[in-house]
Amino acid sequence: MRVLALDLGTKTLGLATCDDTNTITYPLTTLKYSDENYNYLLDELEKIINSRKIDTLVLGLPKNMDNSLGFASQRSLNFKKL
Repeated sequence: MRVLALDLGTKTLGLATCDDTNTITYPLTTLKYSDENYNYLLDELEKIINSRKIDTLVLGLPKNMDNSLGFASQRSLNFKKL
């Protein structure tokens, strides 16, 4: 199983993946975007998913210190729907 982890920020999407044994995770790349231009991100993600034969995506869900969902969480949830 090949996993790709996604960390969505306000201007970047951080990507990390793991080795073949799912033991060690390492940073892959950071994609920059502007004005929530998710079409660019989706195109780039598709290329990476296909070239690396990714079968599982993990999207980070940032929470506030009190465990509530804030703006950053909502941004991730909206991105997930795409």
